[in-house]
Amino acid sequence: MKNALRLALRLIVSGAFLLSGISKAADPFAFAATLLQTPFLPLQAAIPFAFFIPWLEIFTAIALWIPPLAAAARGMLLALLGIFSAYLAVLWAAGIVIPCGCFGGLLPETGPGISLIRNALLAASVWFSLQPGFRKTEEIPLHKSKSPK
Repeated sequence: MKNALRLALRLIVSGAFLLSGISKAADPFAFAATLLQTPFLPLQAAIPFAFFIPWLEIFTAIALWIPPLAAAARGMLLALLGIFSAYLAVLWAAGIVIPCGCFGGLLPETGPGISLIRNALLAASVWFSLQPGFRKTEEIPLHKSKSPK
């Protein structure tokens, strides 16, 4: 049961980050334009971020499935979700409501509250998979292997 839950959580989290990364990597200039709608990020930072963040999301999502990299990927995902959420919260508190650009226009935009809830659910999924009892089996077998008798 725990392995099935871990597999489901890993599929959801990696799928969300793959979708997010691929949609932004397909048009990094559109993502940069979204980033530039905020007064806190200068052009000199927005362009490199627009090219770097999508690939970081893609590689981190893939790393969730590579046993030696899985724990580091979970840590990176928690850090990314924390940074994204803090940035959204600061913008929202400042009264700046812009599209988050989370999925590069692939999905309908939501307000900052929904984006923060989504990030919290994704972070909880990552955190839950790190808890004792869930860490013991670092890799989830994708198929049942027959043990020798």
